[in-house]
Amino acid sequence: MRDLLLTTLTIAALFTVSCTPEDSALMEPGKTVLTGTVVPYNPASDVEALVVSYEDLNSGETVRHRCPIDSLGRFRLELELPHTIEAFIGAREYHHILLIPNEHIALVYRGEDGLEVSGSAITEELHQQLHAYLEADLEDGSNYVYEMETMEIDSFLAALQTIRERRTVFLETYHEEHELHPFLYQWAQNDIYFKYLRQKLNYRLFKPLSQEIQPSTVAFPPQYAAELDHFDYHPSYETNMYFHRFLNMHYHYFLVETQYQLYEFEKIKGDAKVIKRALLEAALLTENRTLREALLIRTLYLMAESTQLTDADRLALYEEYKAHITHEGLLKDLEALYEPYTNPEIAPTNNDAQSIDLASEDLKQLLQPYQEKYIYLVSWGTWCSPCMREIPHYNAFLAKMDTNRVQPLFLASRSPEPRWRSVIAEHNLSGAHHLLTARQTEQLCGELKLCGYPSHALIPPGGTALEVVGGPIDYDLSVNEALLQKMGKLGLLVNTDK
Repeated sequence: MRDLLLTTLTIAALFTVSCTPEDSALMEPGKTVLTGTVVPYNPASDVEALVVSYEDLNSGETVRHRCPIDSLGRFRLELELPHTIEAFIGAREYHHILLIPNEHIALVYRGEDGLEVSGSAITEELHQQLHAYLEADLEDGSNYVYEMETMEIDSFLAALQTIRERRTVFLETYHEEHELHPFLYQWAQNDIYFKYLRQKLNYRLFKPLSQEIQPSTVAFPPQYAAELDHFDYHPSYETNMYFHRFLNMHYHYFLVETQYQLYEFEKIKGDAKVIKRALLEAALLTENRTLREALLIRTLYLMAESTQLTDADRLALYEEYKAHITHEGLLKDLEALYEPYTNPEIAPTNNDAQSIDLASEDLKQLLQPYQEKYIYLVSWGTWCSPCMREIPHYNAFLAKMDTNRVQPLFLASRSPEPRWRSVIAEHNLSGAHHLLTARQTEQLCGELKLCGYPSHALIPPGGTALEVVGGPIDYDLSVNEALLQKMGKLGLLVNTDK
């Protein structure tokens, strides 16, 4: 599958295309409705659901939505979106799709034989042009410099520039012949530029590593810094995977180099507050506005999940540095993340099947009140992306359990209390919840041997030995039928016919 996705930025120096009212409609928030059929479909042997995936703006993590398929091969999914987003849809074979707000998009999914898209005039036009261009671009030649780690810098830059020039000529010729929609024309320009820059960033990683050299000690390729000055946010393309991958890579270099310099010159002795402030100050010194705000936001996002800071220190740093963020959309999301810290009135309201407690006892003492039943134990953390991906699926899964015989028990580790409470409240998560101390977290791994995140286990009544089991969903977001069958055999389900 080609790794060709929309980029999130407009390069102002390159774009001369004006937006029409029709284009502006692509940027309005609203509901996207996907309906369609899988052809051919055999319910006995084919997958039970398609997966729609795209990347989250701030975290860079992939967001996945499960789209169940009925016995006739039909599916339906509704999504609230801020603006048009490029995504993948599929099961074993994935295809590009543009999720356009306020549109009803009809699909025929044919696996490796392709995807048919129909709907409004703009929906059909965009998808027809997108897929035709992707195919033509692939046939035109490679977009990447392969084996870059074996090339010297001059040879690498020459090969990279040749690819960029060839792709630019191809795009302009294709645009003259086919008159691409302005939305896709801007995407294609961005795609060329960001693949070019991303490979410069990759070269700085792979080349030093091939020579057993620390990448942070090597300068970026020539003109890299100057080329970053072409960056400028454009609200049309903020949720694109390419930009996030690029920023995450750049942030990794930024993080490693800043910490390396701090340790190298013995400016810190492991003080978390000093380290976080140093990262924020280093981000603030970045000349390019786009990268400066992106690095600030990424640092503040990671800081929200850090247990090395007190809530007072975390809030003080947040209030000080958020003042340097001007991008309204990103600032709005950041403020929502920090609301549990800034608004002390926020507190989760327990449902009837929920209890929340700060753990204070020895881990075995903590488990004791629940030992008259089977315990379905979940070890997780707010900082853990796979854990957070599971959270929305738990309530439907737990509703199948017989709570007279099984107790869902969620043990969170290394998670700030306000953030932990906020996640439980946001999802109205059933079960008993405890935020573990550092000692209890050590016991969880050392004595119960649950060291990964997320981890899931069944503990029989009165027992201490546990059986490691799965979570509520499989890798494709489908219900974990194997776990349900195991619980059914133990008589732990409300409907044991499951």
